[in-house]
Amino acid sequence: MSKLVGGGNAILLLVTMMAIGGATIVAFLAYRRNNPPVMRTFAGGAVILALLYGGGVIAASAASSEQVIEQGQTKWFCGFYLDCHLGMSVEGSENVAALPTADGPVKPVGSFHVLTLRLHNNAKNPNIDMMLYRPDAKIIDALGNEYSRSAAGEAALAGSQRPAVLGAETRVTHTPIDATIVFDLPANIQQPRLQVSEGWIVYRIIELGLINDENSIFHRRSFFSIGKSPERTASSANE
Repeated sequence: MSKLVGGGNAILLLVTMMAIGGATIVAFLAYRRNNPPVMRTFAGGAVILALLYGGGVIAASAASSEQVIEQGQTKWFCGFYLDCHLGMSVEGSENVAALPTADGPVKPVGSFHVLTLRLHNNAKNPNIDMMLYRPDAKIIDALGNEYSRSAAGEAALAGSQRPAVLGAETRVTHTPIDATIVFDLPANIQQPRLQVSEGWIVYRIIELGLINDENSIFHRRSFFSIGKSPERTASSANE
């Protein structure tokens, strides 16, 4: 099966749903008019289309493989869109034993892991900005444990010289934009990797049915490699 990316999988889903919907309507009208042969033909066609499409989603997901994106490389978000022009890369990572604030240092339960992200926009039209909407970022370790962003760590970075903390909505121009996220991770964590998905919850639900989309059901995920860096205590001089 050829790999569908960008709007290709969304268009295929739309056309398939229109065909299934049309066949279902015809079958219903035939039922109301007491025409069993036509009803069975179109109802059966709708079922066959649904099974074929569902099989395509599962087959593409079964054939997918986990991907690891190295530091500095870009992941392009596609999904339920007409292109793949919004990208993200991890540009830096460091373990920090404490983060300074005006009220004193903020210390983690384990170790603060500060990641610098870079957002990219490669749309051909220079006047088109992309929107990173509701990004969901989490660290997943070798055992499958998940760790959410540290609100305390990110609050401690407010007003520092680091890039702004990644918000719920970020407009991305053609000039790359840097942003920061922070995690509080155990000191003995094994193979921490960053997973980022984005989009309104409705989009994510729709993407479950997209062929060969990373967010489709059973599809393997892509992760950012964040490596391991020496732990240190952040000071106002380097913040």
